[in-house]
Amino acid sequence: MNTFGIFLCAALLVGAAIAQNGNEALCGDGCKLLCQTTGSLCVDVYPLINCAASEAACMGSCGQTCSCNAKCLTDCQAKSKECDEQNKNTFNEVLCKGKVTACQSICPLSCAGQALAQNLQQALGQALSGVTAAAGQ
Repeated sequence: MNTFGIFLCAALLVGAAIAQNGNEALCGDGCKLLCQTTGSLCVDVYPLINCAASEAACMGSCGQTCSCNAKCLTDCQAKSKECDEQNKNTFNEVLCKGKVTACQSICPLSCAGQALAQNLQQALGQALSGVTAAAGQ
């Protein structure tokens, strides 16, 4: 379980970092590199650690977080351009920069929160199905 936690944390951090330039195209390659690199250190310990499943979970979490960040940052940039156009040559242009900075600061937190919530739902669903299957036997 600790291996999965390490994969998840690394995936969330790298997903956020890769998406900083707002380019979703980098998400796939960056996440693949991260997950394969961390996966190379993994050792299967049946039934506790399944490296292939951990790598797949890493790719899913990283890709999801990276795509979310890229979309969020792109939205922030669009809002910035709109604000700048509406406030050209005024003091409010400075306020636009502050709004964009705040918007960009929120992206990694909101995307990581979404990914964690989704992963918790999946884990709980798997645990409940395992308990149900065990109770049925």
